[in-house]
Amino acid sequence: AFGRTLGNLDLDAVLHHSDVDDLINSRLVRSVPIGGGRFRGFYEYENVDKARIRGLELNAKWQASDALTLQAGYDWLDAIDANTDQRLEGRARRTYRLESSYALADDWRFTARARHTGDYLSRKPDCRVNCPLYDTRQTLVDLNISHNLTEQVELFTGIDNVFDQRDPSNYVNNNAGTGGGRSDPDARYFY
Repeated sequence: AFGRTLGNLDLDAVLHHSDVDDLINSRLVRSVPIGGGRFRGFYEYENVDKARIRGLELNAKWQASDALTLQAGYDWLDAIDANTDQRLEGRARRTYRLESSYALADDWRFTARARHTGDYLSRKPDCRVNCPLYDTRQTLVDLNISHNLTEQVELFTGIDNVFDQRDPSNYVNNNAGTGGGRSDPDARYFY
């Protein structure tokens, strides 16, 4: 990990590499139509004997003025089965993030976020047998406004997914932070 502050600009980079024995990975095995062009997927967990997961995270935060903060980030992930050299499914190879936050007053803040997930590898849910893997991508934009009632209490509201982008059909939300789907909780906790 590397971090540097240059005036109003904070930069950090993290390079990681993990060799994992007995990685538990979820895999789509079949799906059932539930109406409206949607499918309920059924998954099995498989033991990946040896996995290699490496990646790079780059982040920048610029305090452009007392009121305006701009942030950008890029993540690259290479997750493979080390025995077969095949990519592990249910993971995006690239993620790009942009955020702009503007203080409207001492206790009000408006924030806009965009996140692009690219090369997300998984299986098509309407496939019944021998489902091939394929990559998809998605861009989401969120807007919110927050108000600090006190130093400890903040109220916020917003619109996630402003342009109502549907998750690509092969997205998996495996609650491990590696899949598609939403990861923003309904509440925020600060310590």
